[in-house]
Amino acid sequence: MVGQCGMRTSPERKVLGIPTQDFIDFLIHAKKKGYAGEKEYNIDKITGEKVLSISGYFVSVNSKGYTFSYEDRYSGYFKAPGREIVSLTKIEEIGQPQNIHIPIWTMCYGFHPEDGMQDRFKSDQKMAHEVFTFLKQALSNPDKDRPLRGPKEFENGIWTYNFYPNGYIDGFEGPESISCIDRKRKICGTLFKQHVSGGLIQHKDLEVKLV
Repeated sequence: MVGQCGMRTSPERKVLGIPTQDFIDFLIHAKKKGYAGEKEYNIDKITGEKVLSISGYFVSVNSKGYTFSYEDRYSGYFKAPGREIVSLTKIEEIGQPQNIHIPIWTMCYGFHPEDGMQDRFKSDQKMAHEVFTFLKQALSNPDKDRPLRGPKEFENGIWTYNFYPNGYIDGFEGPESISCIDRKRKICGTLFKQHVSGGLIQHKDLEVKLV
């Protein structure tokens, strides 16, 4: 297509309108069933990453039937960067050769240089186990309006979880942290932290938006 001054312009992108509440409901479902829900991860035979998948949640988009699918993959322990991604899979129709998968949303975590268990605990497997057990408790209680990670604040005994993201589901970033006050072990402060960011995926010929 050629526009004014002879410059080529891109063809108009199609809009894929994702029902906001359906998407929120699926994220909550995936978060509770995934890492927080003790669902088993598989090992990617090529990369060695731990991979978990959840699918089968029906949604109507642009008057057509799709299912949401979710994947979480990460590697490491004391510092374990990873990525979550949500895709739409178009339900197979007569004459359609194969399912069509459209990635629509992603979230990355743990890639900042200072992310993970703090230095003095990076070799303490027992402490890390306690931290990650508590992290699963926090992640099993996602915010009902913005289920990105855990709630803004979550406490259980000596443990405290905080997550203060900027933005909404369509585009966000922010830190999450776990702190502890244990006088017997002389622990007071942050043991674990990581940065989180993500949002809707935009394609060359397809605009993804919440409606």
